[in-house]
Amino acid sequence: MEPVKMNGELKTLNQVDKFLTQFAKDLKRPSNRDELAIDLSNLNFVSPIGAIALLLLFEKISSLYKLKITLPKSQQNLVSYIERINFFKHCPESVKNEFNKEYDIEVLSKRNRNDTRKVLLEITKIEEDDDVDTLFDSTIYILSSHGMRNEELNKIATIVSELATNIIDHSKATGYAAIQYYPKFNKVVIGIADNGVGIVNTMKKVIKQGNDLDIIKQAFVGGMTSSLDMERGWGLTDAREYSYFETKSTLFSIRTHKGLYAVDKENILELSNSCYFPGTFFSIEINFMI
Repeated sequence: MEPVKMNGELKTLNQVDKFLTQFAKDLKRPSNRDELAIDLSNLNFVSPIGAIALLLLFEKISSLYKLKITLPKSQQNLVSYIERINFFKHCPESVKNEFNKEYDIEVLSKRNRNDTRKVLLEITKIEEDDDVDTLFDSTIYILSSHGMRNEELNKIATIVSELATNIIDHSKATGYAAIQYYPKFNKVVIGIADNGVGIVNTMKKVIKQGNDLDIIKQAFVGGMTSSLDMERGWGLTDAREYSYFETKSTLFSIRTHKGLYAVDKENILELSNSCYFPGTFFSIEINFMI
């Protein structure tokens, strides 16, 4: 069978969505074959959400198939970057071994690392409250390092930590977060994702009617949770209002169940609806005023 190909960038959640949906049938109804091939030879860029998506994909696939990976061609900088953000610390050993065939991951891991706390939070596993605290503190530190005022950055950091808390409270699955500041574009990109059942399947326990978009919108209503805990919702209620302070523009997108959604102050828009893929993926891009 032909390998699944990744061409170019895993930068935006739209690109992640298109890549992941290629695996939907393989994950939903595993075939009788033992091996699954992925061609990453043309991959040349990953963002925080792109790296996390790859990580979660590899975790899912490696539990079902033997992986055969065609590695990125002549992409030392790319592989060096994903090592730097601790991708190989979390990925299945079989994936690390595949990369080691062409790139010496051990040598890369022993490099001297500069203090990058103002621009980077490496991929962090979300398993307990301490991990959420780490994410909150890092969000505060990175945003404040680039000029965001305390009131605004605290609100955004609270949103980010609530999204991570939802992984612990609701997904019952593996979750990760990462943050990167890009000086050239004066923007911060935050990626948070898990490989659980997704918002729609979780919320269907209490929302009996409506399509996927209706259910996603309900997840933004305070007090509506899958466990009927009326004190706390999904941590999404204030996201539209609070994600836009002191910024030129903010892109807030979600990929869950079958859909890709854009969130703004006024509404939630369905950008695409294709195949079910496990988990929920959040990407928040904050473009600072120059």
